[in-house]
Amino acid sequence: MRVVVAQHQAESLEPVRRILLGMGLECTAADCVPFSELPVRLAQAPTDLVLVRVGAEPAATLDAIRQSTSLTAAPVLALGAATDPQHILQTTRGGAREYLDEDRLQEDLEAALEKLHGSGTVGHGQGRVLAFVAATPGAGVTTVATNVAFALAKQHPEQVALAELGRETPDLALNLDFEPRHTVADLAQSWQRLDAVLLRQSLVMLPGGVGALAYKPETPAALPLEKQAVRKLVVLLRTRFAASVLDLGHTLGEEHYEALRLADAVGVIVRLDVPALRQARLLVRQLADTGVPVDRIRPIANRYGQRGQIIWKKAEEALGVKFAAYIPEDSGKLNDALNRGQPVVRVARYASISRRFTQLATLLAARPV
Repeated sequence: MRVVVAQHQAESLEPVRRILLGMGLECTAADCVPFSELPVRLAQAPTDLVLVRVGAEPAATLDAIRQSTSLTAAPVLALGAATDPQHILQTTRGGAREYLDEDRLQEDLEAALEKLHGSGTVGHGQGRVLAFVAATPGAGVTTVATNVAFALAKQHPEQVALAELGRETPDLALNLDFEPRHTVADLAQSWQRLDAVLLRQSLVMLPGGVGALAYKPETPAALPLEKQAVRKLVVLLRTRFAASVLDLGHTLGEEHYEALRLADAVGVIVRLDVPALRQARLLVRQLADTGVPVDRIRPIANRYGQRGQIIWKKAEEALGVKFAAYIPEDSGKLNDALNRGQPVVRVARYASISRRFTQLATLLAARPV
């Protein structure tokens, strides 16, 4: 999405531009203009969104908003200090769709874009974010997340990202046999500078068309990530990829709940034994209590068909919700895939387990009608 930013004088717009770039939006230095040059810029190149920064001269700001609405069909948003309700009302009456508080620009702009997307005013231009978690260790979060990502990459080659963001011992690079040049740890240390360029440098494009963000193989422990860093990463992934898959593990911190609230679908991976089902039921309630929309939570029964498991009907009764999918037990094919450093959907494409992963990917990636 190409954004034009205008104010009475354009010298101090670089901080705003950096925030936009960090959200994955396009805004070059030539897109930051004074009011006097705004009509020329709008006539010269396509524009998807106009931000008009409110200054000390309200009349000039209102004139710039009116000019923008007459010269482009792109939505026009006002940006400034949220201290004068009367002035805010004037800008919206003058043609601005929303008034954004400059002290919380990213949060307000995210909310405004969601409104515009929901109303069809602008094209969605944003990919799906799928997050996977579990209530207990050994449920298979990484296996499910990895195979869903590679299943999606069949439809969107090189437009799918897979990010390892859990707190447990990392194993994504080991499972897929690759050596990242830049890691999650590196990203955690420099997240304030995170933009589309740094993200691209941090991802390893794997055979099969998935860009992976991971720790180095044999890293003994993952790092807790700052909530703001995870939020920025998820927002940026959404704008750069058709689909982004988050492996959040089972040890959830505040940064993970932030990612889960931002996700379009949350896969809760469940083993079909009594302790695991009780823990999963508690997790589903916690997710809802922390702001994850209930209709986005999708329990997934993994390793279905093992001897001694709770039968599916009783498992759903114990969990309190229906399962979105059942992934069959197939340790032989999974072990063979691990030994090859590949996901099972690539080494056993026509196996039942691979077909189930593909169906699950299609289900979770579908946009609501």
